[in-house]
Amino acid sequence: MRFRLAKCVWGEAYTETMLQVNLPSLLAPANLPTAASRHAIEHVIYTTPADAAVIRDHPAFRAVAAVAKTRIEAIGFDSAPGAEDYHEATIPRMNAVHNRILEECHAEGSVWLFDQPDHVWGDGSLSWLAETAATTRSCVVFPGIRTVKEHVVPELLRRARPDGTIVVANRDLARLAMEGMHIHDAGRLWGSGTATVWPHHVSWPAAPHAMLRRAFFTQPFAIAPPAGVGAERSVDMHYLARAFPDPDSLHFVRDSDDFFVLEVSARFHVDDSNPHPLTVPLIGSFAAAICDDYQLACFERTIRMHAGGIPETMWRRAERRSERVRRGVLAYRALHALRVHLERIGYPAARTLRRLLAGDMPSAWRGVPMPRTILLPSSPVLGAELDGSPAMLLGLVSAEPLPAEGPNAAGELPLLDGHRLSWRRVGGVLTLNDRIAATSAGEVAGMGLLRLSGDLGTALTGSALAPPTLSDH
Repeated sequence: MRFRLAKCVWGEAYTETMLQVNLPSLLAPANLPTAASRHAIEHVIYTTPADAAVIRDHPAFRAVAAVAKTRIEAIGFDSAPGAEDYHEATIPRMNAVHNRILEECHAEGSVWLFDQPDHVWGDGSLSWLAETAATTRSCVVFPGIRTVKEHVVPELLRRARPDGTIVVANRDLARLAMEGMHIHDAGRLWGSGTATVWPHHVSWPAAPHAMLRRAFFTQPFAIAPPAGVGAERSVDMHYLARAFPDPDSLHFVRDSDDFFVLEVSARFHVDDSNPHPLTVPLIGSFAAAICDDYQLACFERTIRMHAGGIPETMWRRAERRSERVRRGVLAYRALHALRVHLERIGYPAARTLRRLLAGDMPSAWRGVPMPRTILLPSSPVLGAELDGSPAMLLGLVSAEPLPAEGPNAAGELPLLDGHRLSWRRVGGVLTLNDRIAATSAGEVAGMGLLRLSGDLGTALTGSALAPPTLSDH
């Protein structure tokens, strides 16, 4: 298997970072030296003519070139004078180069080992990546940590060997990453006072210097690109879903002991902070607006990031907490789709559901299971009975699927408010509590809808319709 370790770089700041920490970390013994001794690896840097001259004259570049075949490729633009807009100029340029790399790797039949000029590699991570990609022949993905350059780079330079090589074990690098975490990542940490408006991933503290992470969008680090599939904005957004439609075909890094790469950014390089805590409604609204089933499948996976010595019981606790949040996000996203549907058909419950989704009871969301059945009472009754608290709406939702089909069947339908409805199907007619008929009203976002033909209060006699008592602990 052929590999191309490739990245693009331009401008003084990124070129300096690459020469200071990125290339020296690749020179760690168990990174490029080991990987190049076992596999056919070519190291390619895409840059401008002006930056190429600086790179060629640097000792780190010459050291890398002595270990593996290395070359510089020209990109079709020069660095613009002054500061560029990151989102409007830098990212589109970077994406154009990345698409070029994807095309070239496909044409030559090589796997792209993804790198950036501001990446720092834990010793052994590159050789593990190449070996894993060669063995599994799958795309390897990992959601890295963004760190504050002003904090992390001086620490790394203090650890540099006399020849300039930076050798940091994965656990030590993870510790450094968590101590110097950028607000871009700290705003995605559950329990922090400041959140982000773009929760691409979420992390749960497990112990000091240890956290569990789930990612909707994860970054590919080993890509065997299929033909004709490019990235629209970046390779870590929707490219994976188009290039590798089955998320089960991806190889998810599950422990930072195996693979760890951090990213360094200037303190004020990116700031998408939100002066509110990270909540399930916030994550759920992001998932409803931005994510599809592919990203939700990625969010099911967890990765342990740590500096070592964490008891398994602490990991299990973090996993349980994260799973409760994940279920709440799924429930929120499904009910968001239901609200849109009800608004479209003019159903009065949409108003109440909108209030619930706005976060009127955020503490309850952390344990809400995925809704499977929704009761839709008759419209004239609904406005009067549900005009109070949005919590009452949970008395219309069940985590169980629709009652079984069949001429004669019976059972119970538990509601999210803790109460249960008896149901009976006789001759194809479904009744609830032996008092009110119910008919199927279709399906929305995986939830079956049951329309009631009579008075809601009659069907739910004895149910207090109170919100569930749920906790994140």
